[in-house]
Amino acid sequence: MDNAVATETGRTTEGDTRSRILAAARALFLARGYESTGVAELARKVGITPGALYWHFKSKDQILATVLEDGLAQFDSCITAALTGQSPTVRLYQLVGAHVRSQLTGYDVHDVLSTNFVISQLAEQLSASARERIHGHLRAHLDLVEKIIQDGIEAKEFEIDQLALTALAVINLADYTITWFRADGPLRPDEVAHIYGLLALRMVGAQTSVVMDGSTDSKYP
Repeated sequence: MDNAVATETGRTTEGDTRSRILAAARALFLARGYESTGVAELARKVGITPGALYWHFKSKDQILATVLEDGLAQFDSCITAALTGQSPTVRLYQLVGAHVRSQLTGYDVHDVLSTNFVISQLAEQLSASARERIHGHLRAHLDLVEKIIQDGIEAKEFEIDQLALTALAVINLADYTITWFRADGPLRPDEVAHIYGLLALRMVGAQTSVVMDGSTDSKYP
């Protein structure tokens, strides 16, 4: 086998194993809890030895940090891609819709490891540097929501009294759709995203007609 091909094959295998470790860890952390999940159990689920697992990750803490950070990076990408609108009203609608879709289509439904509250709580068990990185992701998202709402206030599109509390309420509104959504239920993720986007606009006193009149640049299909 050509050396370059062999090297690439090795990298692919290494990447596949790493991905399988992270997927298995996420499933076990969700089913059993972080504290109750052992490294040996995780290695068995992946089909490797504990020693092989430690070749990829130094500790269970590092696995948890990677699971959380990878999920947050994917979430950030979804939000960034969705924000194509110009007005604060459309951008808030798009942000909430993207948040809901990320909850209902990015992972298995009821995966609480994708909620901001659970992520924040789990981060407390990590090293100071990992904890700060994760909290940095969460703060950046809160800052983004606050900025959109502040822009809406300044543009006289929104009317609220408490900026910080409203931003947190908007995030929580979208975050916990996973607690009630059913894949076999009457609503599709896109429909939930649309409904929750409108709810968020009503929370800030916006005109929902901006995203309902057909001329909107919103992302709802």
